[in-house]
Amino acid sequence: MLYPDGKFVGQPQPDGSLRMKFLWWRLGYTLTVEGRRLDAPAPPLRSVVPNGYRSDFQASALFFPMAGCWEITAKSYLSTLTFVTLVLMPQ
Repeated sequence: MLYPDGKFVGQPQPDGSLRMKFLWWRLGYTLTVEGRRLDAPAPPLRSVVPNGYRSDFQASALFFPMAGCWEITAKSYLSTLTFVTLVLMPQ
């Protein structure tokens, strides 16, 4: 589920990263999520994909080290989804 206009405001975390919850649909296989910042150097994002969902629905938390333009790639078995989003700081 993508956010309107390809932008979202992350929730600041104690370590300085920005967290956002993402919801996915998958075909019962393990989901992995990776990401890299496109507009400046940055460490890769960190993803938390909990185990134990018994349906095609999968929640995840993505932790972006900083605001900016990010490319996200999710993989599940033979399927890959890549999208670009703008991560913003709250005002």
